[in-house]
Amino acid sequence: MADFDFREEEESRPRRQGYGRSDTSRILYVILALLFGATGLHNFAAGRYAHGGVQLVGFLVSLPLCLVFGLGLFGIGFLILWSLLDIVTVTRDGRGRQFSGS
Repeated sequence: MADFDFREEEESRPRRQGYGRSDTSRILYVILALLFGATGLHNFAAGRYAHGGVQLVGFLVSLPLCLVFGLGLFGIGFLILWSLLDIVTVTRDGRGRQFSGS
């Protein structure tokens, strides 16, 4: 009789969306959001590329407006508020997996 090793089959099979634990730590996510929240860096680290991209573009548009006209403060303030809401509400990475350490 042949001896089968089913672990190889399980490891080669692609994981379902939202299955298992994320490689991203919840603590890392919160620290990045607190330090660089307006830039969206925390969302890039968690694999949430669309949210991170919108935040980065908003930051890059708001920063020159803030420096030249003083108008970008509203945009940057909104982005900071958004990152604080991310800290409180986001518990999964971009693939739907639970953050590790949470």
